[in-house]
Amino acid sequence: MEQRGDVFARIELVPSDPFAAPVEDSLALVQVPVLLGRDEQGRDLVRDWASEAHMAIQGVTRSGKSRFVYGFLGQLASSPLVTVAGCDPTGLLWRPFAGSRHAPWQVSGLADIDAHEALLTRLVVDMDARIAGLPAGRDTLAVSEAEPLRLVVFEELVGLYGPPMRCRRTPGAGCGR
Repeated sequence: MEQRGDVFARIELVPSDPFAAPVEDSLALVQVPVLLGRDEQGRDLVRDWASEAHMAIQGVTRSGKSRFVYGFLGQLASSPLVTVAGCDPTGLLWRPFAGSRHAPWQVSGLADIDAHEALLTRLVVDMDARIAGLPAGRDTLAVSEAEPLRLVVFEELVGLYGPPMRCRRTPGAGCGR
């Protein structure tokens, strides 16, 4: 062991290789295929969303972003292994989800900024509970209908920055309180 400043490194030797045997990846067992489009040869471009971690969709106005997102979310929302959640200050994205099992995980518009904060707090609490429930040595969650994959969408995220900042500077300035 070598001291580096006030910090020590602890080294533990184990009698066998912990990676000698394959480790079951519960996410690899779950498949949530999504059609993304077609390639140059006209073949379907399909990805298993359960193996993805992050995605950003960006482009200029009228380039088809919203159309793509509606198709993408519609496919995922049909799977009982996925909950589509998030914030949409425009009030448009979640309209097709009204009354669905996803609706309690979604907030639309800017009339109630506190609802966005409450949803984000709920998502963090949910994430913390899931992390706390992970078995030792695992960093992936076993996805099931009881514990679905949470797809969190932030539509037009910058739209959430303006009103909350204005509310902090000028309480009561159309803040939904």
